[in-house]
Amino acid sequence: MHIKYKALELSFEGDQSFVSDGLVSLCKDILALNVPESEAAPVGGEQTAATPISRKSTADFAVALGVHTGPDLVMAACAFLHFTEGREELKRADILEAMKSAKSYYKPTYASNLSSYLNGLAKKNRLGNPGNEVYALKQAEIDSMRTTAVG
Repeated sequence: MHIKYKALELSFEGDQSFVSDGLVSLCKDILALNVPESEAAPVGGEQTAATPISRKSTADFAVALGVHTGPDLVMAACAFLHFTEGREELKRADILEAMKSAKSYYKPTYASNLSSYLNGLAKKNRLGNPGNEVYALKQAEIDSMRTTAVG
């Protein structure tokens, strides 16, 4: 059994009787703890407050997200930058490099259409655009990806 709550992760192997006898009590004890939302982010570099929680590549995210189009690959690249590299602010150039790293998914036309893809994803509220050529995954996308692609 594996339990994850905020920044706390527990793994347990043992007798099934624990599920009926001790699991509820354990969950109550965990909820009573002052567990932070996430671990502290690494210091240095261009990373922001996001904490890397994955070791997946852009191609891994592409598989998990079922990439078929340029905008799909943009989202896989953003997932890689957010979950694997721990970035909250995603620069256009970094998104493009991450897309290119997924060699079996990337097409050269994606580079020339990238602005269109980014603008479309921002209009659909899948990406935020807090600054010039800087993007961020919307919280709903982060939550969705955490369950479908990171898990």
